[in-house]
Parts: sequence; structure tokens; C-alpha cells
Amino acid sequence: MLFVFVFANVLAQTQPAPTVYALVTTQKVLPGNIVEYEKMMKENWVPVHQLRKKNGKITNWALYKVHFAGAAEEYNYVAVSYYESFIKTEPNDNFPELMKAANPKADAAAILARMKDIRTIQRQFVYNRLDVTTPKAGAPATKFVIIDFMQSKEGMAGEYAKLESDVWKPVHQAFVDGDKKNGWAFWERVVPGGTGSNHNYVTANVYSSYAQLGSQDYEAFFKKAHPGKDIQAVSTQTGKARETVRRELWELILTL
Repeated sequence: MLFVFVFANVLAQTQPAPTVYALVTTQKVLPGNIVEYEKMMKENWVPVHQLRKKNGKITNWALYKVHFAGAAEEYNYVAVSYYESFIKTEPNDNFPELMKAANPKADAAAILARMKDIRTIQRQFVYNRLDVTTPKAGAPATKFVIIDFMQSKEGMAGEYAKLESDVWKPVHQAFVDGDKKNGWAFWERVVPGGTGSNHNYVTANVYSSYAQLGSQDYEAFFKKAHPGKDIQAVSTQTGKARETVRRELWELILTL
């Protein structure tokens, strides 16, 4: 999801942007297990992903808490592993061995067994980053990400992707330059896919604080990015090319 996909460091790279793939794993943790789950992720799983990064498997990893995810929601946490190529996303990690190596003084088997008890892995998606804004030097650390799941209209995928890169990216760059967000990225869903999918693209808007979420004057920053253009006409054109099927607010709680 993306999503998705930190998006803290990985979404904000200097240009030209390197290739980035993201494996997004959605997870469900019951309220009574949240404290233990976050503690285990910090103490036992962060060292595992640090080892994966050291071994060249991943370029980064992050864990997000999904806000406003009630009991009926499918997931309330999202783990994201970032890769420099699609080949690296192959699911060939030996996690029992990695857990032993990363936690030599702990009972690796017990950690893995307990994790299965307190959290459920719901789904996994692989995304490819298509475009990204340039970060502003000295920006505060990322804290929140707005994830928009998009479905292009039939036969309109190419036009929609072009609108995001050619029209909307400069607007998001104006937000970044004006200290109103940390970054923006545009991702394409790679697998799983097909006609039954509920989305094929994801955008991620990255913020350093909750206060920034309420300071999104798109009309003003659209004028800065495209003097003389009509935002309503472009918005109508975008709406004809894609549908926003879901929006989520993620909070970054762990990263390498």
C-alpha cells in the first residue's frame, strides 16, 4: 500500500531518483497485544532488518501504525522493506537464522513463535516507485504519511501517470519548498495485480508533524507551480483518469 511506501528517507531522494521497490506487509495486532508487539519489533526485529541491510538484501525498513484503524479494519500496522531492484524482493530470507544471528542472547524460536501469536500477517504487495520530489535540506524528520490508493479508469493508466508526474509533482514540490510537507512519491503496484485489484497506484505525501496535515492549500501552491493554469480543469481531468479508492494516515514508529 503502499503502499508506501522511510517513506521517511526512501521517498525523499536527490534527483535523478534511484530505482526503489517496496514490499508492503499489512498486519493486524489486537489491542491487548500492542505494547508487547511494538516492544518485540523494536528489540528483536529491528536488529534482524539491520542485518538484512548490512547483507545487501534491503536498502531500508520501516514500521508504521495506521491511525483510525478500528476493530473492524483489516490491519492496523504496516511494515515496509525497501529494495534497489525487483530481484531483491524474492522471498528467500531465512528468518529463523537471521533472528538467531541478530539476537544471539535470545531464544530465536520463542520470539518467532510469540510473534505468530500476537500478530497476523494479512497481505503483501510489491510496489515500484515511479516518481518522487526532491527534498529540502534541513527538513525535520518525517513522522506521518498520507497514503492514497488510486485506481486508474479503463484505458487511462498512461494518462493518469503522466498527470501525476507532469502536473501534480511540481505542485507537491512547491509544498516541499514551502516547508508544508517533507515529500511526495508516486508508486505503481507490481504484484499481486489483475482485473480484480482494487487499486493499481499509490501516492504518498510525507509530513514532519500533524500540524502540517492541516496546511494543505492546494490552490495556492498550484498557482506557484503552474501560473495561469486552471486547477479546476486539471482536477476534472485527473478525476476522469483515476478514482481515489481509499486514504489512510500512517505514523512512522520505527525505521533503520
